Amino acid sequence: MFPEGTTIEDLSKALLEFYPRIDGHIGDIKECVDTCVRRGFYEKCAEGQMRLYVKILRYNSRKYTLSQMKDLVEVTLDELPFSSREILKDKYFFRQDIHYMRIRFHTTLRTLFRHIDRAVNLFSLKLLEIGFDENRLSEYFGMESEFRAALKRVLKRKDKYDSRRKR
Repeated sequence: MFPEGTTIEDLSKALLEFYPRIDGHIGDIKECVDTCVRRGFYEKCAEGQMRLYVKILRYNSRKYTLSQMKDLVEVTLDELPFSSREILKDKYFFRQDIHYMRIRFHTTLRTLFRHIDRAVNLFSLKLLEIGFDENRLSEYFGMESEFRAALKRVLKRKDKYDSRRKR
């Protein structure tokens, strides 16, 4: 389902990158459901009402998937050591500048990147421990377009980084 060569670390980064936007998407879906419900009151034919009900079911299914994704990230983060959790939150959730993070964690730039890599690896291992490997993530979240877009960005950055390393 995911592009060939996608690792659990890539999927972890995509989950972490997409996490801050989940609440906004859930709120948008709630508004769409409310709009469909209001429209249903004025729909005169049964066929039109059925189309709205199907739409509402699809919206609720997507909302459920996003809620599961949010819960998965939160549960996995709670399993991490405090320092790893804080580094991931700063980098992915709050989108802090690397230099700010370097000062906050009292470390050099190179060491900070090592800590970030280690935190992502720990996050990936925790995902595997609770049973979410590449196949299961694909099964649960593979159809979520926003998650796939986040994964595409992660893979693009990875390719860019790999091409720089080969020089």
